[in-house]
Amino acid sequence: MTNQNLNTENNKPIQTFRDGCINLRIWEKDHKNPKTGAIRTYYSIDLKRGYKQNDEWKHTNIINGDDALKVANLYTQANAWLLERKHPSHTQVAL
Repeated sequence: MTNQNLNTENNKPIQTFRDGCINLRIWEKDHKNPKTGAIRTYYSIDLKRGYKQNDEWKHTNIINGDDALKVANLYTQANAWLLERKHPSHTQVAL
């Protein structure tokens, strides 16, 4: 069974979180099942660290150990954002 990507024209992340040189992006893709016609939304996350080499900015997916807490915090923020997006009425915090 092959799913079709419905939003290939929008090649931008729907949300970005950043902490220093660490950048986490969330992507949304809608897929239509060709047999049933059902549409399902999937979310994916990528994480990159920027660094400068010879006055040129580059990116890698290798994270320094010193950045582990930043990465954990970014994933926590992304998780909260995704939960709010999927279940807006269930994630309100009572004070």
